[in-house]
Amino acid sequence: MNNTAKKQVMNGAHEAQEVIGDLRGNLSEAGHQAVEAGQQAYEAGKKAVHDIADAGTKVAHDLSETGKEKLKTYTSEGRKQLAGVEDYIREHPVKSVLISAAAGILINKFLKS
Repeated sequence: MNNTAKKQVMNGAHEAQEVIGDLRGNLSEAGHQAVEAGQQAYEAGKKAVHDIADAGTKVAHDLSETGKEKLKTYTSEGRKQLAGVEDYIREHPVKSVLISAAAGILINKFLKS
């Protein structure tokens, strides 16, 4: 092989090594970017799960508070109604017994039918 051919082969080999080195650098940078993107996606997913859990906890708490308020309201109203019935019975004992007896007779007739 003559000197010119050797120089061309050496130059080609040198250029190939430079290209390979550049590719390694590019691949390494791409790998680092991929790792960073994966970490960012993980953190975003973790935050989303946390936000969803917080929202669910808030909704459950709000529903619990609403239920407690409704229970207090209905309990209070029920006690008022019961007190009203008790007062009516005290004021009209004979009438209350007759109404109860009539209601019992009607219920008995419906159940036997």
